[in-house]
Amino acid sequence: MRHEATVPPLLNLAWEKTGLVDGDPDAREELRVGLVREAADRADFGWCLVHIPQMDPKARGLAYAMAAWDAANEGFPPRARELLQAAEQDNFIRTDEETARLQAYLAASEERLGREKEAQRRLASILDVRGRGYARALVQAAQWARNMPGAMGEAEDFAPEAVPELVKSLDAVLRDEKQDLARKRQALLLAEKIVAKADPANGAQGWSQLALSAHAAGLLGEAAVFSRRSMELAMALDPRTEQYGISLAAAARALARCGDREDAFRCLDLAAAKPGVVALFFQPPVLMAMAEAHQALGDSAKADAAWLKALEVARSHHHPRARSINVVLVLRSLLEAGREPTPDMVAVMDSIARGEGGTAALPPGYVRVEAKPANPPAKPKGTSK
Repeated sequence: MRHEATVPPLLNLAWEKTGLVDGDPDAREELRVGLVREAADRADFGWCLVHIPQMDPKARGLAYAMAAWDAANEGFPPRARELLQAAEQDNFIRTDEETARLQAYLAASEERLGREKEAQRRLASILDVRGRGYARALVQAAQWARNMPGAMGEAEDFAPEAVPELVKSLDAVLRDEKQDLARKRQALLLAEKIVAKADPANGAQGWSQLALSAHAAGLLGEAAVFSRRSMELAMALDPRTEQYGISLAAAARALARCGDREDAFRCLDLAAAKPGVVALFFQPPVLMAMAEAHQALGDSAKADAAWLKALEVARSHHHPRARSINVVLVLRSLLEAGREPTPDMVAVMDSIARGEGGTAALPPGYVRVEAKPANPPAKPKGTSK
């Protein structure tokens, strides 16, 4: 039986660093939602309940709802109900689109907990057409995860943005030690059908995740097949986009887990050859993905070098917000890989916090934005505001 846990201190540091993302509350809260889900994945729901109230009201309800969905999937019904109640009590006024996304996660959580009437009530309340389709996909995934074995239905044509959540829900079944091999095979078969309908980038990363999950579940043959599919899709992506390098690195992690180190290194070699042609803002995420792959292959030195390079590239960006966003992303990447920042990484992060950087050439038509000092000097008395 899985028990609640405590997140590593690095997650607290990442949360603290979100405060550096100035002037774009949507970007800041998106980062915070990601950290909340990281805590939920690690079964530290107490951390979620402490930190979500600190968020902007616009994002707070969705964070509660996503954490409830994660708690329901991971087998913590009391925490899921507690988070559902917190989301229900959050009365911030939202657009139809925002309400649809919130209700999608609440409806799926209700379904995962076996409260079908409540799930259908929430579905019926959604006015946004696209959001209703997303919600139906999540509720369907919850039904599959709860009812297997039995009549699972068929994977439908889901919107690409729903695929990662559907796979995540079924992945929880694969990781559940209480499930027998037959049920895990059913979950894997359905997840396979869903990933097959994804767009190429989501597909490459989806096959990688399935390979890792299948391997952990003891389904080694399926894991090997999925890792190869991930590599094939990743290699076919446009090398001018960040998804090329990120997907190749994801494939490398899966191949490494399956023991195919030769092809894993081949993927990393291809990813390393192209990051410079990607837009500057997206180069750090490529380097982070490569760092995680090097770590999976047991090369901590190369992993640290890639994380440091990601921070250095981020520091060179002409906009302070982009620099700060990538600090948080690097910390989360380190957390997911089970590593701590080196002194060199900390030094770069501290320099970004002081407002330093921005040395990269400006794209045509762009204007350099100066970072606000952490402690601006007081204005002399008698001056205008």
